[in-house]
Amino acid sequence: MSSNKVYDIAYIGIGLSTITHYIKNKNLFKNKNICFIEKFPSINNCKTIAGFAKEISIPYIKRYTEFECRFGHEKKIYNSHTPYYLVDLKKTLEIFFDETINCDFFYNFNVKKIHERGLYKIIGQGEDILAIEIFDSRPPYLPKKGIIKQHFLGWYIYFEDKHKLKNPILMDIDPEQKDLCFTYVLPIDPQTLLTEVTFYSENILSTEQYEFLLKSYLQKNFSNNPYKIMKKEKGAIPLVNIRPEIKASNYHCLGIRGGYLRASTGYSVISFLNQSRPTRFLQYLDSFLLKVLWRSPEKGHLIFTHFLKKINGETLANFMSDKPSLINIFRSAFSMPLSIFAFHLFKQKKGLQTFTTLKDKND
Repeated sequence: MSSNKVYDIAYIGIGLSTITHYIKNKNLFKNKNICFIEKFPSINNCKTIAGFAKEISIPYIKRYTEFECRFGHEKKIYNSHTPYYLVDLKKTLEIFFDETINCDFFYNFNVKKIHERGLYKIIGQGEDILAIEIFDSRPPYLPKKGIIKQHFLGWYIYFEDKHKLKNPILMDIDPEQKDLCFTYVLPIDPQTLLTEVTFYSENILSTEQYEFLLKSYLQKNFSNNPYKIMKKEKGAIPLVNIRPEIKASNYHCLGIRGGYLRASTGYSVISFLNQSRPTRFLQYLDSFLLKVLWRSPEKGHLIFTHFLKKINGETLANFMSDKPSLINIFRSAFSMPLSIFAFHLFKQKKGLQTFTTLKDKND
């Protein structure tokens, strides 16, 4: 890297928000010097990205119009005209690398600070990068305490025989856990499943705790079908409404940093793809739900079981999508157990943080 080279555009962070933003805008960036800065030694292409949307603009592996939820020995099957998409991250990355052959990539570059003095100086560990314009997808700095996280561990599993599961199981709710806990199961092909155990709580579990629950789930539901684990994925999404209010020319926030995170679900990718941030009204509803789960975590399985049994597939899919209609927001709200929410209406958050505002490039 030349110390005096100035880039027209610098992307910070190479996640799906950066990748899709560049692909969408590549024709506007012709004849520009562009670089991509990544904290890690390579791009994480092991993520599973899925969600509801009327349509998406990037390759996908499958789209499902039928899905289900399970509650103990009961299950409910839903149908919807709003499909559930499984994004093809591998193909999307191939397109991205084909289109960025003349760009510079800097891996293992941990951004310490961004200075603005006419140009932007992106300060790393012992080296700097100069740029005229920045697209920033770094996760914002958040406090370690007082935030509910959606944390999970999943296995991609290959079975010896066909598993016979056709529809995604969005939530198989475990009533025995104190915090809201469910298993998410996604059929990839007749012999492959993604099985993922997910919690809503402040504290993240050890790998052994997640894996114990996964083994138990597979033993209970697929006991007569031997399997092998093909790959693993793990993550934690902070469930908080992010409001970017950074006033700086030629500086732009992408993805979660840009306020596209849905605080109640952890969804952000498809919202960013379709440029649809959660409305303020939706943010306040999400904040109320998080407060109830924070104050009464043992009620989580009751709340979601009641909600999922009462709601229909069309309303649920639209409500979970990037652009829920007002009527389906109200229908979803009234599918909740209103007595539990009424009990918590005037209760304080007790240390819970459900909103954060970004005022500076280094927040």
